[in-house]
Amino acid sequence: MDDESPTVPERFAVAVLMERRRGVTPWQAHAWVPVGLIAGAVAEGAVGVPLAMPADGDVLRELWRGLDVRLHRDEVESYYHNLVSPTPLAFVIMREGAADHRVPAIVTLCFDEANAYVEGDDQVESVPMPPELVQWLEHFVVDNYVPERRTRRERKAWTDPKTP
Repeated sequence: MDDESPTVPERFAVAVLMERRRGVTPWQAHAWVPVGLIAGAVAEGAVGVPLAMPADGDVLRELWRGLDVRLHRDEVESYYHNLVSPTPLAFVIMREGAADHRVPAIVTLCFDEANAYVEGDDQVESVPMPPELVQWLEHFVVDNYVPERRTRRERKAWTDPKTP
């Protein structure tokens, strides 16, 4: 009897829900910010083409489909720390779009990758991680994370090598 468990897929389709909010400065009338993430088959769709959502008064929303989250084994420690945080987050990296606002370009679950984009002067916004992604990430971490064993370093004598 074959008792192998199925491998966890390294890709998951996601869509970013963007919302237009009032700008915070006189020079910016409004700003588009990610407010949520939708995971699974509903997220499949044309890349770079927003789906207009029903307006709620003055609030406009767009759904950006066709993005995906990929997991990498060399980032598993960062995924672990994201999962054990009080609120696991997904990070949306924004880029200049053809429209009058920034658009979602990359979605990651890795703190370290998101930080690298921030240091590179990209706009990074965080949103709560949907339950489907939390469960998927948990499986990936359980299958791949091996905590690094911490050891105490030994102190060396503070002597001058020139003195006998």
